[in-house]
Amino acid sequence: MDDPQCKAIICSRGGYGTIRIADQLNFEKFKEAPKWLIGFSDITVLHAYFQKYGFCSIHGPMPGFYLNDDQPTESYRQLVQLISGNLPAYSFDQAQLNKTGNATGELCGGNLSIVYSLLGTPQQIETNNKILFIEDLSEYLYHLDRMMYGLKQSDSLKNLKALLVGSFTDMKDNDSPFGQSVEEIILNAVKDYKFPCFLQLSVRTYRRKYAAPFRTKLLAN
Repeated sequence: MDDPQCKAIICSRGGYGTIRIADQLNFEKFKEAPKWLIGFSDITVLHAYFQKYGFCSIHGPMPGFYLNDDQPTESYRQLVQLISGNLPAYSFDQAQLNKTGNATGELCGGNLSIVYSLLGTPQQIETNNKILFIEDLSEYLYHLDRMMYGLKQSDSLKNLKALLVGSFTDMKDNDSPFGQSVEEIILNAVKDYKFPCFLQLSVRTYRRKYAAPFRTKLLAN
């Protein structure tokens, strides 16, 4: 973080553990020579810290997603374009349950489990007048319901400009089914709000593929 010659910090993987070191980071010298932070999953903790101190970061692919059959993936190509200064334009297929509308704002969020775990801490993600992006992996449906209501009851959804919902991959259910799909759980949590909600964005696919990176200060329509 302190090296003035370094232009980007690319995290090697996610998993767990970032929360145990994040509060030891010192941004004083970083302010003199800011650089990109790139990663997803558990790296959402670092994205929250970067936003707290007023810096942009990239929710984007890590090295394990740079090659597919020894060829550069599209996500890697887009990442190179992005950190080279070429901001890509995004378009998404229209999901049937989308709450349509227009919104412009700063983009925040990341892995939903991490966003939820930061509620009530100094690093709680500030969502007022922002576009919130969420995605997750291998969670139980009732956990998803708990997290969405945690966001709602903490007023993290109250003043959003829009909600972008990425892939919720390999979600699990109990022997006694929860009774709602991912989309139904999320829409039920935001039904009292008027902001647009876009579902099923192609942000996470596996088998060595990963969709386009997101930048935390991106004007989105």
